[in-house]
Amino acid sequence: TMAMVIVKQQLVQLDAGRQNQMLAETQKKTGVSHDEAANQRLDNIHANLMKTGMLKRDYKMYVNPSQDMNAFETIGGVISINQGMMNALNDSELAFTLCHEMGHGEHRHAVNGILKGIAVSTAVDLAFGGNGDLLDILVGGLAVNYIDNEVITMDQEKEADATGFNILKNTQYNVGGAPASMVLIYEKYGNLYTEGWKRAINPNN
Repeated sequence: TMAMVIVKQQLVQLDAGRQNQMLAETQKKTGVSHDEAANQRLDNIHANLMKTGMLKRDYKMYVNPSQDMNAFETIGGVISINQGMMNALNDSELAFTLCHEMGHGEHRHAVNGILKGIAVSTAVDLAFGGNGDLLDILVGGLAVNYIDNEVITMDQEKEADATGFNILKNTQYNVGGAPASMVLIYEKYGNLYTEGWKRAINPNN
């Protein structure tokens, strides 16, 4: 328990005060799209969402080159949208996607998600290894790798949806962008939700 508390403290510090570091490390991992129109479009929607005054933290956003339909928010309030998502969604649909990711950020879901992904033995080694610098580096590495191994519960996803929709309805965008974005993803990837014993093997996220 003490080990997990120490690691959580380190993650909270990383989340609160090292946004530029996390942006650089995340961009290095995913790559950055050089599509100027896509990045400008993302910046414009981001600015419009911030005008609501409903967001408590600042976010750094960028487009990555992946053609999959996906987006993520990680430690430090860093949000990345895949180029594939940018290509598939209109502005209202994209605005909801960003609102949803900001919902994760507002509730600090990434911190809790990373903690769930850390084995107790790893936490003990990190916390009591006696090397503060090493702890800092390893926790930073866990934060970057988190984007490949999200541990987000369905309750957290629903919380991000609710927060995101509340932000969206206070903007110029069409609130129909929320269900429309989900329909597009459903049509592309199908039903990925599992019930019963299958959830133990392949948990919903």
